[in-house]
Amino acid sequence: MQNILRVKNSDKAEYYKLLFDKKFNISLEHQSCDIIERGAQLIYFDTDSYNPRSKEHFGLFWSETYNFAWNKFSIISSFADNIFFYTLWNKNNTLLLYLISKKDDRLEYKVVYYTTHRCGDWFSNYGYSSNIDDSSILKSIKDNFGYLLSLGTFYLYGKLPLFVKVIDNNLYLLNFDVMKIYKLDNNGVLVSTIEIDDYFANIDYIYLNDVILNQDNNKVYVRYQSSKTTLKEIDLTTGKYIRTIKLPQNRIEKIRIVKNYIYYTAAVEGANALERQLFKLKINDELTQK
Repeated sequence: MQNILRVKNSDKAEYYKLLFDKKFNISLEHQSCDIIERGAQLIYFDTDSYNPRSKEHFGLFWSETYNFAWNKFSIISSFADNIFFYTLWNKNNTLLLYLISKKDDRLEYKVVYYTTHRCGDWFSNYGYSSNIDDSSILKSIKDNFGYLLSLGTFYLYGKLPLFVKVIDNNLYLLNFDVMKIYKLDNNGVLVSTIEIDDYFANIDYIYLNDVILNQDNNKVYVRYQSSKTTLKEIDLTTGKYIRTIKLPQNRIEKIRIVKNYIYYTAAVEGANALERQLFKLKINDELTQK
């Protein structure tokens, strides 16, 4: 059993993880440089190890204890020595995707992808660039963002309709704002760009709630949430719409798809209060519609 608490040596760029044995005796495990923990949702590092301009490019706040702070941070997945994480800004309207990889016993950070809702997106196959702020594409995104802010309408659009999923050794970015699916390899290199079917452009994405993979990771369903829950299957290789599945219950919470069955929990009226129940539906022609 272990705690996510980290202790920093105030005189050195050193960190220690707090550990407990079965008898709850406490010990410290030395961690000399960088720490990345999914549970802690924090990245600690020695600022002397990195390019001094990098803090400008990350666009993040630095504290005296050398940790990042942001609106939202999520570690997505690890591929060997590579780790992807993203941050959300501007009330979930801006996303920055990063790749962290080991280099000479230290961690190397680079920006892989950047997008702001209704302002465009930027992708790099070339790793970190000291001229990133001079990019004409990034300047265009920034200008568009400034224009929408001046109109006072930017924050009325809701959160960015973008979802990040891991399938096999690839990372998929499903961006319904620019109507594209990006496929990345485990080094953060863009492998392919797929146009999303125009069918999805006709649906108001304020109802777009999540993207769900089945257990075998070979089928993808876009979840829309209004008064009812609707799943729309999309082909990741072509971006084409396949079919729609409408679930009959209200207040649906978790959904899992295994083989040809959908399992989900929903809150239903009980004798004295709402009760959470588990439902199972078979995916067949009666349940689906084209």
